[in-house]
Amino acid sequence: MVVHVVRRVLGFALAFAGSILPQATFAEDRPDVTALLAPVKAWAAAFSRHQLEFPSNAFTDDCIVIDNFPPFLWSTPNNGVRQWYANAEGAQSTEKRQAVIDSKETIEIGAPTVIVFKESRAYMTFSAKWQGYSRSGRHFFQTAVFTVVERQTDAGWRIEAHSWGELATLPE
Repeated sequence: MVVHVVRRVLGFALAFAGSILPQATFAEDRPDVTALLAPVKAWAAAFSRHQLEFPSNAFTDDCIVIDNFPPFLWSTPNNGVRQWYANAEGAQSTEKRQAVIDSKETIEIGAPTVIVFKESRAYMTFSAKWQGYSRSGRHFFQTAVFTVVERQTDAGWRIEAHSWGELATLPE
């Protein structure tokens, strides 16, 4: 089921990229790549530090998230990005929060493999790795394709939508 959802999401993402690619601008008005990467780095750093406070410097408030845990699609108003982040960081209970901290989970985001932009939006894909320790103490890692759409706001670039496309999860 999750594989089916991920395939559909990646198919949609590729179709979206293909629909804007012919109109994409790569001239002197191309956005600063460092500025585009800032929200992605801010999210990865907050996650890897197990920061409970929502990283508002990374996301728009109406950000849509597709991830591999229920309800899989996180969108406003009820299951928005803030709820997704809180769940990922174990804010539901003291026990879940401690499990997140004990897992020593980290996210590593590679260099962007695709950058497409037009006007105030950008589409990017990255190779990514999530790793940590299971409750039994066994090290695990998951490889993925991390896809984002960013929107330029008055506060700078922010992630407007993202998906985590799991490729493999392996114990080491």
